[in-house]
Amino acid sequence: MKPSGSGARWSSVSVVSAEALRAVAMVLRWSPFRAMLLLLAVVAWPQQPAAGDTGRPMAIQSVSADAGSGAAVDAMHAAVEAALHDWLTWKRPDLIEAWEQYQYMRHLMWPAYRDAGLPEGLLFGMLAKESGGRVHAVSRVGAAGPLQFMAHTGRRFGLGDEGGFDQRYDPGLATRANVAYLQERFEEFGPNLELALAAYNGGEGRIRRLLQSTGTTSFWADDVRARLPRETQDYVPWVLAAALLFSDPGLYGLEFPDVDARPGMIRLQRPATLGELAICLGQAGGSRDGWFRTLRNLNPRAEPFERLPGGTELAVPAPLEAAYAGRCVDASAARLAASLHDARDHRRPASLVYTVRTGDTLSSIARQHGCPSAAT
Repeated sequence: MKPSGSGARWSSVSVVSAEALRAVAMVLRWSPFRAMLLLLAVVAWPQQPAAGDTGRPMAIQSVSADAGSGAAVDAMHAAVEAALHDWLTWKRPDLIEAWEQYQYMRHLMWPAYRDAGLPEGLLFGMLAKESGGRVHAVSRVGAAGPLQFMAHTGRRFGLGDEGGFDQRYDPGLATRANVAYLQERFEEFGPNLELALAAYNGGEGRIRRLLQSTGTTSFWADDVRARLPRETQDYVPWVLAAALLFSDPGLYGLEFPDVDARPGMIRLQRPATLGELAICLGQAGGSRDGWFRTLRNLNPRAEPFERLPGGTELAVPAPLEAAYAGRCVDASAARLAASLHDARDHRRPASLVYTVRTGDTLSSIARQHGCPSAAT
């Protein structure tokens, strides 16, 4: 999307507020300039600077002119620091899992952000908070997919039904819709990332009404933030904190595992489900948790426990191409996987359905079907 009357694409550079820059500097106890260097891993540079533009990020151009509200800066400082704490403690396993799954889907998701001039850290932050890298995640209110679109919002941005497949579950299509949504919010609310994120989580209508009623344009202002749902209050700093951790994990003692995420493909030599493949592949290639989640993420249209016919092509990480040939075609692991899958059909006794007729009693029904009677 392009702003009206401009030939340049929106760049995320224009969506980092002066408050955000100063708050990051405070959190890290850095100079604003060093904080800016870190944020450049989270933001992007303008694609086509306007006449008279210095070419510097807009946030940097305005930081000296816009002193901002000290209370708002303090609020952002506390919120982002608290979110960093949570990601680095009880949410650390979730963050690492989201990072691993993102690496396997990166070739599907990152191009939409790259082409729009949006930062990869923002994409990761939203993915980590929205779904934890689980393509088939569904919220209690019906938001679905890796970037958690509600059905009606998804349709607005091109995510519909494709032969029975809900396109919200497609990582590439969902990311393109996400980019379109954010750019529409930048056009509406101006260069303000926090408001765009708040609208993504809490609805643009709610944010629009709040701005109109309060006369402010800062997410961090008390009269705006306090009137938002608790989920939205927390959502914005959690996304910003995850983006910072993505950009410089070592600064926080965070170590993301090495992942060989080169995309590959296999052609099934025999019918198999994604579940069977996950069993026979085991932890080949050094996976900590096996491959079921990754196989589902890369093949969102496949039902995980329905056998796919031989000849079906499936997306996999490249290291699994050799592992499939060695473990999932004629090996004992393939036979074990098939046997375990078939056992799912016999996990419970068969059910008997009986239509009660006039004159039936519990005892007569029990005798008719060879069941012990409660009376005996």
